[in-house]
Amino acid sequence: MEARYFDLLPDKDWEVDIDGVQALADENTIAMVIVNPGNPCGNVYTYEHLAKASSNRLVAETAQKLGIFVITDEVYAHLTFGERKFVPMGVFGTVVPVFTLGSISKRWVVPGWRLGWIVTNDPNGVFQRTKVVDCIKSYLDISSDPPTFVQGAIPKLLENTKEEFFNKTVKILRETADICWEKLKGINSITCPSKPEGSMFVMVCESLHILFHAARHHEGFANGV
Repeated sequence: MEARYFDLLPDKDWEVDIDGVQALADENTIAMVIVNPGNPCGNVYTYEHLAKASSNRLVAETAQKLGIFVITDEVYAHLTFGERKFVPMGVFGTVVPVFTLGSISKRWVVPGWRLGWIVTNDPNGVFQRTKVVDCIKSYLDISSDPPTFVQGAIPKLLENTKEEFFNKTVKILRETADICWEKLKGINSITCPSKPEGSMFVMVCESLHILFHAARHHEGFANGV
């Protein structure tokens, strides 16, 4: 299997470079992977970008055009705190078959608990006809399972976690994202293309040119002293 990497567009809130995807795809391409909410960019994709904006910005329709399916990593789906509402890729399952990946570790804040799930959004039955689901099941039969104590804790974790825990987590992320955003504005050599709206990350651009001149100025000042 070969992985090919497409760009995200920082000046468009880290949207998928659809032209780049189409240039990379060929007859051997079977799927494209998107991460939403974004790690490490902190972005949350709009409904229009995922589905039906202008003809050159559609994730779902581009995948349909190329005859491929979409694998979407949505482990941060419940950790959004900006103006944009999270839209699951699975709602476009009638346009293109979608595999959605989820995980216990992010929403419940238990890093290292490697327990997750795969959800198929495929009302047209493409995965069944092509035996993709059967292949995944056969792979899971031979792969190692999460540790026993993690499996044992999951039912109680799901049943007993109160809504206030989730609300507090999002509140903390919102507040710290605001702090980070404001502090970054005061650093000349760093720019942030867009304020984070989800996940636990922010992506910044660093100006090596400014850093270089600042370093040279500091060196000259130090030598002068």
